[in-house]
Amino acid sequence: MDTRTGGIAAEREPGKKKKDEPATKLVWAWTLEALTDSETKIEAIADIEDDGKTLAGLRLSQSITPAMDVYFDKETSRLMRIDWRSDIHRFSEWKQQDNIWYPARCVGFKKSTGKPWYVSEIVELHRIDSLPEGLEATGSK
Repeated sequence: MDTRTGGIAAEREPGKKKKDEPATKLVWAWTLEALTDSETKIEAIADIEDDGKTLAGLRLSQSITPAMDVYFDKETSRLMRIDWRSDIHRFSEWKQQDNIWYPARCVGFKKSTGKPWYVSEIVELHRIDSLPEGLEATGSK
């Protein structure tokens, strides 16, 4: 069992990227980078109520398939939820470091059952001066 992934072992060779890995698109949206991509079609969708808060929704498509729904707290404008494919990802426990706010916790739920299937927590965050060798910044187009 791979304890680093909550018991889910990787299904590919180490160091090899899986083509169209869904997590890549999810993280891309989580960083809000998808909103700045010229290929992303953005449309407003109906507000929803979640955990006692009214959330404003946007649907992101074309650069993301299938379309992804992202929801923001109407009071704080913070990303609170991403609905994509068969999952709902809820962001919480917002913290601030170096004048940047980030959600320290994300819980993934299966739409079909409403049950959580993963919990991700940032317990420590360090800003780096440069990327490690072998990595390159993608940035906005």
